[in-house]
Amino acid sequence: MITQNKVAYSWNVPIIATLLFILISLPGLKAPLHGDESTTYLEHASSSLSQIIFKYAGTNQHTLFSILSNASMRLFGEYEFTFRLPVFLAAIISIFLIYHLGQILWNYSTATIASILTIGSYHHYYWAQHGRGYALTKVLALSSVPDSLIEVIKNIGAVNVS
Repeated sequence: MITQNKVAYSWNVPIIATLLFILISLPGLKAPLHGDESTTYLEHASSSLSQIIFKYAGTNQHTLFSILSNASMRLFGEYEFTFRLPVFLAAIISIFLIYHLGQILWNYSTATIASILTIGSYHHYYWAQHGRGYALTKVLALSSVPDSLIEVIKNIGAVNVS
């Protein structure tokens, strides 16, 4: 359950975990596109915003990723790194969100362990380096959990959360 006595929230752990994750991940961001991400690139890199939103082209269409990826490539040029930049940033944000969730639900130690396990997770690492929408889905899910969970707990009256 939600604990009342917590160590003051510290940004040190998620910042250090994020820096470590960035150092580990950066080399893979420049790798050539392959598999489904190359299909996504070929199908959607030249698509307009209205085409991406209103024309569903198939299973390789991750709409939010395609919108953000196209914006990134228009701003910074067409490179593998810029194509993957939205999911890489989403993976970085998710480290902070996991830490925040651990702090809200449990304590500093749990949040720290969750952050470390996240950066050590194969899937977190893999989807941070591949141009698909899964890292974005993870961020959206994690960003909705704390508020939703606190509302449920408030409604059942289990804990007085302020």
